[in-house]
Amino acid sequence: MHIVHTNTRFRHLRRLFALPPAAAATVAAVLASAMLLTACASSPKGPALTGNPYYDDNIGDFSTLSLSNGIPVIFKQQEGKTAWVGLVITGGVSLYPPEKSGLEDITLSMMLHGSESYPYQEIQRIAYDKSLALSSSAGKDYSLISARFITRDTSAALSLLTDSVLHPLLSTEDFTKVMTEEAEAVQRTLTNPSGILGLELSKSAFKNHPYATSVSPTADTISTITLEDVRNHYESLLNAARFSFVVVGDFTGRAQKQVLELLEAGFGSIGRNELSLEAIPPLAAENGAVYASCEIAADTGYIAGYFACPERSSDDYVAFALALMYLDDIMFRQVREQHSAVYTIGSGVLGGKQLLGAISVYKATEKQHLKEYIYEAIDSFPDEKEIAESLDYYKNKYITALFTSSQNTGGVAGNVVASLVYNNSPTQYLNRSAQVQAVTAQDIVRVYSRYLAQKPERAENKTANPIRWIVVSGEKSVRQFKFD
Repeated sequence: MHIVHTNTRFRHLRRLFALPPAAAATVAAVLASAMLLTACASSPKGPALTGNPYYDDNIGDFSTLSLSNGIPVIFKQQEGKTAWVGLVITGGVSLYPPEKSGLEDITLSMMLHGSESYPYQEIQRIAYDKSLALSSSAGKDYSLISARFITRDTSAALSLLTDSVLHPLLSTEDFTKVMTEEAEAVQRTLTNPSGILGLELSKSAFKNHPYATSVSPTADTISTITLEDVRNHYESLLNAARFSFVVVGDFTGRAQKQVLELLEAGFGSIGRNELSLEAIPPLAAENGAVYASCEIAADTGYIAGYFACPERSSDDYVAFALALMYLDDIMFRQVREQHSAVYTIGSGVLGGKQLLGAISVYKATEKQHLKEYIYEAIDSFPDEKEIAESLDYYKNKYITALFTSSQNTGGVAGNVVASLVYNNSPTQYLNRSAQVQAVTAQDIVRVYSRYLAQKPERAENKTANPIRWIVVSGEKSVRQFKFD
């Protein structure tokens, strides 16, 4: 789970929901860590929009080939000296139960801790000598193992990647090391107010849902996952029906053929067992509040509210992302600057294929009236005329944020992977700028009324979209934050 804030001033809030795929360093700026609009910008399904120069200028950089067993290999031509290759594994947390939360993340980590041909120390040496990085990340709907490297070292990088995936050691010694590191991470989470907030948010938002299985190990699962679990789970990952490759770099002609041959030599013999994935049901929220204490927080509040929001494929989606940008500025101006009630406040989305809108509050000091201030800010959302006067500014801000995150191979790879997983097309993200430009002030008003408005007279059908609040503070102060 991750939250993607719609304003870069909230970068320091990333730890609040810093769950995988944050470990995918080369894609983190787009898929997990960057507080830009990438998640909200995932394009609805459909063909290229008419009058879209960006699509026309870039679609020729894509080609899709396949290995002999049907594994697709998607190439995105990107000039430069660095390259990125990622193995996308579909499935996610819905394929294993909550009592095994963190299993896939642990398995992927162990796969990069040494293989038959490359002991861990040798991997580290090669990575240092060649400025090469291997990384892995587990997620709600898919996982990723990737290599970022200088193009001249393509053979070495793919050899490391291939052996790590197909011949990992998965040794008892490595398991002990990885689990010790994971246990320490769990302990840090349990003693950190942002960590506790993330846990309580996940528990509440994803209760009785496929996303109830956590990407990361929890206090309940860290002592129950065994090496046998890891080895069995590893075997379940080796399925050509779950694999796709994304390759970003300066690969054309012979160089592209070389990459395909190297991948075929390693992955072309993997068997295919068709996998039927159940549809992920929508997420919802109810009014009310959940309170949890953390003594480190003292009398400061760490707070999040979640609510239903449009699906990625909805016509409301891009307009909703723009509406959140308006809301961010309003809340920051009123709640932080006018009332000095919080250190900062922002909004975004969390989830995966199915999403929830979210408002996050970092270091709140006002207790009695904070909820009132937030709702006043929401209710002061501009009308259609006011929106129209500033809409071009927010559109430009949105588009600038999107494509600033795509200035390197990792950023481009993040766009391609997200588009592939969430839209079944690696090129759909090329429609983003045209979709943003197509949003009208009337669209912004519509999504505000449908998802954000809290006053009945401004809400669609006179019914406000419920917000569920999670409040974390010290034991003596937590109930002083009035969010019931």
